[in-house]
Amino acid sequence: FPVTIMPHGGSGRYYRERPEVEKPLSSSVNADASLIIFDLDGVLIDSKDLHYEALNEALGSLGKQFLISPQEHATTYDGLSTNKKLEILHKEKSLPRESFEIVWKLKQEVTSRLLGEIPEDKELIAFMRHLKEKDAKVALASNSIRATVNLMLKRLGIFDFFDLSLNIVTGK
Repeated sequence: FPVTIMPHGGSGRYYRERPEVEKPLSSSVNADASLIIFDLDGVLIDSKDLHYEALNEALGSLGKQFLISPQEHATTYDGLSTNKKLEILHKEKSLPRESFEIVWKLKQEVTSRLLGEIPEDKELIAFMRHLKEKDAKVALASNSIRATVNLMLKRLGIFDFFDLSLNIVTGK
């Protein structure tokens, strides 16, 4: 059956500000598609900066020497899981392994707080409603943990439109 995959970078929007798109979202999808699979980060929401801010806030609680600069983030850490970032920080900046769990938990708390600022996305809701009216199955594939994915989708107002979500259950 026909499948449309909305690739990373598709209609990306930052969680605080959303750029204007050149064409309506509904014109980006094959009208005959019976399954549409979305990536989350960079497609439905651009939360890269949110994750960067959350990790740095958590790291800063242990000391400024562990903070990641924007350049370091862009060249080394961007796109990696929190656990992989912590491993690199251990090797590069001597972040103690015994602090990994504390940093991971604090990062999740900060992420949840920042996600609470995400506004409902009326255009995205209308787009998802359009897909469901076309009887398309809608799925999500993400390397974010399930709690973060669910919170993002709920804040955007699109949680109930998904038939399937494939993601990391706990991140540990």
